[in-house]
Amino acid sequence: MMHKSGNRRPVLSAGSVTVVIGLMIGGCTVHDGFAPLEARDFLEQSRGVDAATVTTGGLARTFGRDYFVNVRMTVDPSLGEDRLRSLALCAVQTGWATRIAHAPYGVKLEVLSDSDVDVLRLLEDANLEVQAEVDQGNPVLVSADSLQRQWGRWPGRRPGARCAGANPAAAAVLAGSTAGRLQRNGSAATARFDEDRPRSGERRSGRHGRTALGSSHDL
Repeated sequence: MMHKSGNRRPVLSAGSVTVVIGLMIGGCTVHDGFAPLEARDFLEQSRGVDAATVTTGGLARTFGRDYFVNVRMTVDPSLGEDRLRSLALCAVQTGWATRIAHAPYGVKLEVLSDSDVDVLRLLEDANLEVQAEVDQGNPVLVSADSLQRQWGRWPGRRPGARCAGANPAAAAVLAGSTAGRLQRNGSAATARFDEDRPRSGERRSGRHGRTALGSSHDL
């Protein structure tokens, strides 16, 4: 005899409910982060920044590939030391708050200017594990472990408006991305940036005997 289904509703098993709740807790609902283009816009609207990019960087391994958030920032050469230090820290936090397709092992930061900028020195008091691939201390790689201790699990907390140097346009980017983040799917294209240039000597930074992440080939 055939039985009609009528208006019967599907029932989730206890295991299914557990999976759904786990996804809600472990997904982007807690730390939603920036989409890469939002992160770029926020940095470009910050006082003293002429241009910025926030992309996905990749490093080939024997088995698979590792990824990092790659932040490049061109700054006004007339900026003072304090503002440069604030911007470097702001850029690193922005990178850690950026969603990419793979969990990153760190944030790479390069600061471009008409004058030399030693990012390693700018971040030496930030209680972060920082490694530089060249003697000039620029670019640098900041380890994921130290970023997590500072700003929470990736994607970490977004920087506040103070980071932008009281620039209303940057504050508006923050407000807009917060209001619209549930509607965005985070699918803005992130250009993969792979570097093949030769590696030179490395410098390391880290207060209280902290050890920098990886070798110069990790940059």
